[in-house]
Amino acid sequence: MRKMLKHDLKAIWPVWRIVAPIVVVLAALAGVVVGIGYSDYEIFDSVYWLFRITALLIDTYWYLILSAFSMLVTVLIVVRYYKNFFTDEGYLTFTLPVSRTKLLNSKILMALIWISATLAVCILAALAYSFAYELTLSSSGYMGDIFEDTIEDSVESAFSSQDIHILLFVLEVLYLAAAWLVSNLLLLLLCITVGAVIVKRAKLVLGLGIYYGANAVIVGIFYTGIIVGIILISSAPEISEEAVMYMFHAVFLMGGALFSALGVGAYLLNKKLINKHLNLP
Repeated sequence: MRKMLKHDLKAIWPVWRIVAPIVVVLAALAGVVVGIGYSDYEIFDSVYWLFRITALLIDTYWYLILSAFSMLVTVLIVVRYYKNFFTDEGYLTFTLPVSRTKLLNSKILMALIWISATLAVCILAALAYSFAYELTLSSSGYMGDIFEDTIEDSVESAFSSQDIHILLFVLEVLYLAAAWLVSNLLLLLLCITVGAVIVKRAKLVLGLGIYYGANAVIVGIFYTGIIVGIILISSAPEISEEAVMYMFHAVFLMGGALFSALGVGAYLLNKKLINKHLNLP
């Protein structure tokens, strides 16, 4: 399995190692432009309006760089999974002296590694954007040191004895985000498998269609549950602030548990479909 994982990682590395630094550099350049546009540098007085409009546009849409990067990595993962399992390469893949479960686990682990690395680069790019923005922002800029102040206030608040709920909320949100990310990946791979075993043509297109449809339903149900819960809480005649806090803790934990269950179910079903329908030598 280690050799398979190494092979899968090498397949995506040539593209990732080029795009990742570009994303960080573009984010830093975006921060520089926004910082200059929100400042009052005399040298740019003659084209002040142009810098301001450009800064507003970039400040609003710069995160699309991160979205495009994430989408690219997702496409590479999906194509790698599909080609290795459901094209002519599959005949070679399934002749390897390893079980289908190990092959599936290798693809999942490969995907999680690249998703984690991509998330780390996105965080680094966001920090580069904020640092470049603060570095180029003049003292007359209207936002000042908002990024640094926000970070300091958040850290002090999270670890203060009075706001222990905030620290718990952070941990619960991290758990919910991790459960959602992993379950989303497992659901995506499951849908690709379902599309591949149902039809003979346009397998990948059908799999992606099933995924987006299923994801829309899941997200809709999740947010509907949150909205209904908020309405019920707000309509209660008498409820203490402490009780409301515990209710929100329960919502985050239940959300994480539901996504965890969804991920486990998607994995088990995917493994069953691969073992049952891919009767390759």
